[in-house]
Amino acid sequence: MFLKSQKFFLISGLTIFLLGSCSPGEESIFTEVLSPQEDRLLRISVAKPASLPGCEYCRRPFFVYMDLIDKRSNEIERVLSTRLENDGVPFSSENIVASWTGENIALICLRASSLPDRGYRLHVKGEMSLVETDGC
Repeated sequence: MFLKSQKFFLISGLTIFLLGSCSPGEESIFTEVLSPQEDRLLRISVAKPASLPGCEYCRRPFFVYMDLIDKRSNEIERVLSTRLENDGVPFSSENIVASWTGENIALICLRASSLPDRGYRLHVKGEMSLVETDGC
């Protein structure tokens, strides 16, 4: 009985350790894009995954966040939180692209290395909505 409980705690501890190792590290701002009327700011930030001991070169996903900031009230709303594969090279403007196509619509494109592009359309007029699109 004692060995079973030791085994349970060992497996539980290892599982918690590994799950924590895949969690995001500290966020850093990747890009900020003002709306045409300059009353909203779209901020995209990325976070490297926490390091995994003994696995410095393992391929692990980065975390990408998108916040919408109302410049008049300084209200910040998290619009997107997702993972994006990375081949170890820092993201560039080729991997993450954001632009406003009008006062109330922004387009976001996430391009992971060797994976299909993921696009998003953000509508901010009335009730805000984020819709995933096919490609970018």
